[in-house]
Amino acid sequence: SYLGLEFHPALIEGVQQAVTRYGTQFSSSRGYLSAPAYQALEAKLSQLFDGHALVTSSTSIGHQVALGALVTERDALVMDHQVHYSVQMAANLVRAQGARVEKVRHNHLERAVEVVRRLASTCDTVWFATDGVFSMYGDLAPLGLLRELLDAAPNVRLYVDDAHGMSWAGTHGRGSFLSRMPMHPRMVLATSLNKAFAAGGGCLVFPTLAERELVMRSGGPLVFSGPLQPPMLGAALASAELHLSPEITALQAAMKERTALCNALLREHGLPILVEND
Repeated sequence: SYLGLEFHPALIEGVQQAVTRYGTQFSSSRGYLSAPAYQALEAKLSQLFDGHALVTSSTSIGHQVALGALVTERDALVMDHQVHYSVQMAANLVRAQGARVEKVRHNHLERAVEVVRRLASTCDTVWFATDGVFSMYGDLAPLGLLRELLDAAPNVRLYVDDAHGMSWAGTHGRGSFLSRMPMHPRMVLATSLNKAFAAGGGCLVFPTLAERELVMRSGGPLVFSGPLQPPMLGAALASAELHLSPEITALQAAMKERTALCNALLREHGLPILVEND
């Protein structure tokens, strides 16, 4: 709740309008039928991220949907060992499908370049999975290393979970990671519509519409699991509209000011922190 949006009047009104129009639940799987608000929400999120957005019922489900559809038995998935637990659970699924899965220690990430380069010579695609903001310590993804990985071979791709970076940073609140490294043609981004976004569900952002459609139509958990329900659809739609308005800039500025004050007070009182950042 970095920005306190769960109490914002626009989000509360969005919930009320959605429930009045669509009821408390929309019982069909998205593989067959979607509430109309989905189309409006994904259009606004695509504008927000300047990519092709796909909404999922949770970020964890989103990882299963995306990695399950994109990583084949001819591919490899390399993970920072501190990438979010939900990504690691999705990795177990792709391992069961025949993909090669390896981990690299968080404090020895420089070894990832060698691992990725080796796998790139034998696999169709090598994915490297990382968090934008790591959930355990709050440290940020190492951009220099990620660029080195992308340069290692043309069949290397990034999978970034920026759930903890959403809203409080970046143009339109598109997140801490995208504020530091723009969307890349060989990157897929996952984020949360909970937390700072103050609604529900998750969002996947793809560099191409074709890849978004592939995951939409063949991502098993998306086809067979339940949808994001109308109350949270209404909140998410209102939050997306707020993110696309100038108000998000003022909210981010207030957050930045408070974070700077917090860091200053921690230093003043000699309280140790692992990483000092924004």
